[in-house]
Amino acid sequence: MKLKNLEYRTIALQQLKSHIYHLLNEEQSKNKIIFKAPTGSGKTITMACLLRDLVNELPNKFELPNRNIAYIWIAPNALHLQSYKSLQSFFDETKDVHTIQFEDIVEDQLQPNELLFLNWQSISSEDNLFVRDNENDKNFYNYISNTKQNGTDIIVILDEAHLFGTKGEKAQNVLTKLDAKMEIDVTATPLIRSDYEVIIRRADVVKEQMIKKGVNLNPKLDVVIQGERDANLVLLQQALEKRDELAEKYRNVGTNINPLLLIQLPSDIQRITQTDNEIKQLVIDYLQIKGITQQNNRLAVWLSNEKINLEDISTNENIVDVLLFKQAIALGWDCPRASVLLVYREMKQETFTVQTLGRILRMPEQKHYVDEALNIGYVFTNLERNLIEIVADEMDYLTFNKSIRKPIYNNLNLTSYYKENTLTRNRLGLHFREALFNIAEKSFGIKQEAENGNSFYFRNKERLESKAISMEVKNIEIVIPSDVIVDVTQEGSTAVAHKAKFAKTTYQLEQLFNRFCLNNCGEYQKDGSWERIKHHLKLLFEEYIGLDEKETYKIVLQNEQAFTDLLNLSREEYARIMAAKAKITTIDVKEYVWEVPDFRIYNNLFTKYDVEKTILDPLFLRQNTGFLSDSKNEFEFINYLEKCQEQIVWWYKNGIGSKTDFAISYNNSKNQSSLFFVDFVILFSNGTLGLFDPKTENSDRDMVAKHNALNDYIISRNQEGKTTIGGVILPKDGSWRYSKSKLENGYDVDGWEFFNPLLYPN
Repeated sequence: MKLKNLEYRTIALQQLKSHIYHLLNEEQSKNKIIFKAPTGSGKTITMACLLRDLVNELPNKFELPNRNIAYIWIAPNALHLQSYKSLQSFFDETKDVHTIQFEDIVEDQLQPNELLFLNWQSISSEDNLFVRDNENDKNFYNYISNTKQNGTDIIVILDEAHLFGTKGEKAQNVLTKLDAKMEIDVTATPLIRSDYEVIIRRADVVKEQMIKKGVNLNPKLDVVIQGERDANLVLLQQALEKRDELAEKYRNVGTNINPLLLIQLPSDIQRITQTDNEIKQLVIDYLQIKGITQQNNRLAVWLSNEKINLEDISTNENIVDVLLFKQAIALGWDCPRASVLLVYREMKQETFTVQTLGRILRMPEQKHYVDEALNIGYVFTNLERNLIEIVADEMDYLTFNKSIRKPIYNNLNLTSYYKENTLTRNRLGLHFREALFNIAEKSFGIKQEAENGNSFYFRNKERLESKAISMEVKNIEIVIPSDVIVDVTQEGSTAVAHKAKFAKTTYQLEQLFNRFCLNNCGEYQKDGSWERIKHHLKLLFEEYIGLDEKETYKIVLQNEQAFTDLLNLSREEYARIMAAKAKITTIDVKEYVWEVPDFRIYNNLFTKYDVEKTILDPLFLRQNTGFLSDSKNEFEFINYLEKCQEQIVWWYKNGIGSKTDFAISYNNSKNQSSLFFVDFVILFSNGTLGLFDPKTENSDRDMVAKHNALNDYIISRNQEGKTTIGGVILPKDGSWRYSKSKLENGYDVDGWEFFNPLLYPN
């Protein structure tokens, strides 16, 4: 399982853990958490990370009434086996959670930190083998009862919960008998609501380049001349041509991915109908003409009674070009190279959902490509558009709107930049020791150098004491009330209490020290970071003062604020060290030659806007309250450009974040390498190129840095003889103004140029 550092996953994990720790303090059982995440977002690996974090963090949650938790993962059909294999692989490496199946249960109960995988059908009926009574009392519900009686709470994870976990009396009966401490519904389409919901939004998953930007329904079919040909054959031809086109595009971007065409037979029932057989034969005959057969391993079949060429079909380089299937493939199947879906439907079936489209949403290398066509999924179907009903929550993912570049365009050969996503772990690494020791020496004045021939241990101890660090700590004590006396004859009386003090054991000290380290990971992932903090704090005391770990625990806990401050500074120093080693994080920025894309597709959040000079025709702008486009200034700038048609050949409204969008590199306010997506590219009648970005005062804290980087870019082009103007542009008293020079601030427009296209005539 690839563990990619994703912002939306980090946020979801924090929210899930917050809900779980809160509900573990509640007395009642069957608390419900809803985890809604779109197909392709990595629900399974997010849950794996959640379980990993819980197992590592729960031992230090002393405020909880019970920290012994076992977990049950329930899924429909055979999906639990797929999840079992994935999580078994994940935890084989981390050793945090023990994954088991029913037959692996020992001592007739679940143990803390065990994760049991079950198929819903195996427990949903009293007649099922796992739940029915037997002579030895070895059944599922007895195991659950034994688990609870021995002090272990249960958290149930309902994978694809919308398919079974929230449906009908049967589901409620099972969950009532389980009586788990809490239930986590994992689904892309929840059917119920809860006060405890965690939602991953599809836009965030697209932003992280985990899934495609959209799905294009029946591309180009509106210009297909069907003639006398069967519509089903036309669809098949178009779908296969799209697959071949994508294969060529993958080769052009230098990656060895063989895109897969999925063909779904019409009927939803399990058995093969006459219509299914007719479509199946049409597909096989046509593919044979194209050299795609079962015999040469380029055609795979996944039907209830026929499974051919399925081995390793999910790998990116697999030779299979086409997979013929029915509904059985739809749930939980993960094949990121699947790119085109051909759905033959009976006319009574009128609903498309992202659950079906999910088979072609994933990005095969968890990144978007410079060629926009590779960032889109393609669906062909024999249903007319007006017969297709889309679930409202999923409507924004289907793209009916396509804008095509006009033939007047000539290549610009603009240098552009993008950031290559990498698999990273935001954890404290080996260089944290260097950071901690550097800050400790600066803050406390300690050194690893003998002075006047004497040991430096004693001198360092004195220096710590001079900084108000208590070094003579006999015990860390816990104070509890003793011999409490309450005068019950007096209303509102207060207790008269004595206090007893008890020294904490070495084990208790270590648990408190672990929690201190866990709470001081800052912005870094706790998993893998808190252990490094613990290790290097012990090394600090050992190497500078000569103290063992027990003394370290007591001194740190007695002087908690001082060492919290030390760790805050150390994490900042660590970030500086890592930034220096990465040369201010510029290593991920890639350079390439950019052109206005051949096409762009837009979902139903965009509206067509009639203009003349857009190079992509027609123009689609995002819907907003009171205006179109991403900001009111952009919309007004578009209208201004349209008033200057004689001086402008074309203009292009740039995107805001993908590899196909024009960007220049700059250092942001944190001195980190970032990308500036310039809003407008304009070709004037005399051949001058304009690069402009409309802003308002105080709208962007990086405005000056962006403008100055763009100014350098423009100067460089002009030195090459490529006449270019532009910069950040502001509206002022009915005019648009920009600076030809670098800026010191973004608010004073004195001396700026008026933007006047009349200066660039034919």
